Amino acid sequence: MTEFRVHKRGLLAAGLALLAVLAIVFAWHQPPRGEPREAPSPWVRISPRPVDIRLGVVGKIASAEIVTITAPFDGNIKSLEVAEGQRVAAGQRLFEMDMTQLDMQRRQALSEQIKARKALSDIDHWESGPDVARARQAVLSARLSLNDTQGKLVETRRLYERGIVPRMERDALIQQEKMQSLAVTSAEAELANTRQRGTGEARQLAEMELANASAAVDALGTDASGTVTAPFSGVVIRVPGNANARQDATGDPLLAGAKVTQGQGLLAVANVERVNVVAKVDETDLNQLRPGQRVEIRGDGFRDLVLSGELESIGVQGLEGDSQAGTMYRVVIALPPLTAAQQRVVRLGMSASAAIVIFHDDGALVVPATAIRTDADTRLVRFRESASAPERQVAVSVGPATQDGVVVTGLAPGYVWTPGDPRP
Repeated sequence: MTEFRVHKRGLLAAGLALLAVLAIVFAWHQPPRGEPREAPSPWVRISPRPVDIRLGVVGKIASAEIVTITAPFDGNIKSLEVAEGQRVAAGQRLFEMDMTQLDMQRRQALSEQIKARKALSDIDHWESGPDVARARQAVLSARLSLNDTQGKLVETRRLYERGIVPRMERDALIQQEKMQSLAVTSAEAELANTRQRGTGEARQLAEMELANASAAVDALGTDASGTVTAPFSGVVIRVPGNANARQDATGDPLLAGAKVTQGQGLLAVANVERVNVVAKVDETDLNQLRPGQRVEIRGDGFRDLVLSGELESIGVQGLEGDSQAGTMYRVVIALPPLTAAQQRVVRLGMSASAAIVIFHDDGALVVPATAIRTDADTRLVRFRESASAPERQVAVSVGPATQDGVVVTGLAPGYVWTPGDPRP
């Protein structure tokens, strides 16, 4: 019991001695009573350092390329081999059209082309054609008849003068000559008109009809197939603009056997290798953006993956129907082609947070905002190159603001003066 008390008293003495030493050290470092502490210097040292300023936006992953697959011609869908959301490879068959109606249209178009080609060929050989030949024959026949009548009239007049034939016979031949002269004139006019039909507007009309018929044949395609394939690897989605996955104006879903018209949107294929981030930016931040700025993309759906891209385009017209107070603009951030591993986790429609690098400088000079004063539209700072160098006024250009100051240009590393105590 006595030994324990002695040990306890020894520990207490040692503790008191330690406290006394600490008190002496503290008193040694304290300034004499009544003397003020040394005020901190208003000169702040500045030196180059990396500055990276980013603007955060929220958007969604969207395909950079969407192709709407339309019906190649009027007809019925013979077979449908894909469904919405299904991945397809380039060249994979999507659906097949019934060729019956197309074959009928092809035959009709070829028939019209043949007729138009024959009509133009007849125009090219019009002078030796049957119409001109008949008109020439009619002129020749009328002239022969007129010549015969004129010969008879000469003989009859001679006989009439001798009193051999009556006057009535002579007058009848005169009347017949007049009628046949008119017939010759009419036949010659018909020949000229027939020849005219092979030139000018008639030929132009035949050429246009052949061109139209040939265009119809080309549009139908003599080697067109009813099989429609995917233009590239991607995923099948609903046709953009068709709400509720409806595939046509009637509201019917796309099914095998459905009747479709040429040019009607049936399916769409979205590229999942080349994707963008589509986001909205407030009008107050718009002037900080430039195409080509670097962007870092993260998302809740791909937490362990950080994607990099660049700002591709900035909307020039505000988005309508936005409920926010300010006007919002659409921006598109382009990403490099995704790898196969990235495609397994990055899916269309996922939310994405994008940090757009609006300013980057590996050797920026940042000064406190209080160190800058304005004199006649000129920004000035009080500057010295070293702690012992003379002070001088330096004009600077102000850049973006950071958490601890403002980026400036036109200044060298050194010291700048800040009014008041920069530290609490």
